Formats: sequence, structure tokens, C-alpha cells
Amino acid sequence: MSEVIKKMKDKKSKINFEKIIISICILITAILVISYIVYFSIAIFNKNIYTIVILFVLGGGIIISVVPMTIIGLVHIVKHKSKRQENINKFDWKESVCKKLYMRTYIGGKGFNTARTLEKIFVIDGKLPADVSISKDVKLYVSSVHKGRTKLEQTVLPANISYNYNYEDSENYGVYFIDDCDYGNKIEYIPANPTREGYTFDGWYKEPECINKWNFESDTLPEEIKEVNENNEEEVKFQETKLYAKWNKQ
Repeated sequence: MSEVIKKMKDKKSKINFEKIIISICILITAILVISYIVYFSIAIFNKNIYTIVILFVLGGGIIISVVPMTIIGLVHIVKHKSKRQENINKFDWKESVCKKLYMRTYIGGKGFNTARTLEKIFVIDGKLPADVSISKDVKLYVSSVHKGRTKLEQTVLPANISYNYNYEDSENYGVYFIDDCDYGNKIEYIPANPTREGYTFDGWYKEPECINKWNFESDTLPEEIKEVNENNEEEVKFQETKLYAKWNKQ
């Protein structure tokens, strides 16, 4: 009798254990699905008509792909945990759909020249080594305040959008982020909010006094203006859109 009871208990224990495993698997699957839906929803609704797909994160550098919503089925996420520079060369640039590459500090990589869709590289801190060499089809940008400090044989362009910390003694000559978009268009990518000890961030404004807030849904860059240069050639006039952070003391 005791053996029968023991067998029944063992069987019941086994069944309960299997149920627990199945329940855990279902829970993990549900969490992953919900996380994906939330992430994708944020990408769709917060980035105007674009889906921002994060492709690669490496030591302060972020590679993102700006993918039109008409092909939102294209999702490719790759992460490298190591901060070693060699990892950027392991990234499969040939298969990348990346159009813009933002770097806090320049990270060299042999693979840039094999990227078929890469159009622009942004170096936010403006520090560029003398041996920078990228494809002629890829444009290299720094902020306007760094443009005069950059000594390279390769052409370096000033970004026509700058996000500024907007307080005294801020790092990087006050520049938080840079971007470059077509004149007359909306800003395509909204960077993550900056942080400041003892303050809360309260949006991006059109002037240092923070009177008129920039509306990413409706505001556009100034219209393109063409002018004749000293060589009697017509070229597009550079116009910088400066955005300023508003801070509320905690």
C-alpha cells in the first residue's frame, strides 16, 4: 500500500514539475513578445514616418538604420558587448541597411567602405584621427563648432542640426548631438534625452531662452537656398538649425 502511495506522489510531483517548466516557458515567450510589440510601437509612433532600427552598439557609438515604414518587416538587431575596436570590423557591413552612423567618439573600421547603403557618418565630439579614410560616397560630419578644429585631408562637413546642452561649462563645447537632414524637411531621428545632475530635461527649444519649443511632428528645417560662390558656381547655402535643451531644477 505504501509503495502505491509513493508511486502516486512521485507521478504527481513529476506532473507538477512539467507544468512549472511549461508555465515558465510560456511566461518568457509572453514577455519577449510584449517587449517586441512595445519597442516596435515606440519606434513607429515616436519617429515621425520612420522606424528607427538599432543595429549596433559599441562604446558610445550607435549605428541606426532609418527604414521607411513601408518596409517595416525589415528588422535586424545586432549587439556587441565588447568595447574593443576590432568588433566593428566583424560587423557585416555588406548586409547592413544602415544609412546613418552616429559616434560619440570616432571608432575606426575597415568595413565602412563595403557598406552599400551608408550615406553619412557623424562624430559628435569632433575628434578625428589624421588617418581617417572612408568611401567617397559617404559624407563625414562634425558640428559647426568643431569644423574649424578638424585637420584632415578628407572633406569634413558641418552638420546642419545641432542639439545643445544650453548651460555654462557643459562638455563638448556645449554640443550634445548632431544630425543632418534635407532642407525643408522634418527631423528624421530624435536622440535620447540628455541628462544633467540636479535638473530634469524639459524638451528642445528654438532659442537659448527656451521660449518656442521645437515640434518634431510639424516643424521643418529652413528651405534650401542656393547662392553663387567665388568660383561663380551655384551651391546650396549652409543653414544650421540649433536646438537648445530646457532644464528645470529639481
